[in-house]
Amino acid sequence: MQYSVQFERDYQFYLQNANKFSFAPYQPIIEPGLKGNDAKYCFWKLDSTGKILPCSQPELLYSILVCKKSVGFHLNIWAEGFEEMGEEIDYYMAEFYHPPNWVKVSFEKKLQKKMES
Repeated sequence: MQYSVQFERDYQFYLQNANKFSFAPYQPIIEPGLKGNDAKYCFWKLDSTGKILPCSQPELLYSILVCKKSVGFHLNIWAEGFEEMGEEIDYYMAEFYHPPNWVKVSFEKKLQKKMES
């Protein structure tokens, strides 16, 4: 399977940050299966179509899915407390290991939305 450049970038980002961003109010549904697909393919399928496939690496898939939700969860929390903390955006981006540009853009959008409300 050949994945898009964007998918590969995001998948690596979640893999590299899964140990640190391991909390989110989210419990993914995973169907383990010895003859299932690998975690990468299952993540791609779930992320692109919403379909859950049997996975031969359920622990890895679980950590990637939780990391994805955790990143969003943290961006929301940081946006809520941004004014009180008085830190620059790069302070928060430094919490990630090699964040893609979309992470900073997403955070900036959350901050803008909060300031408009």
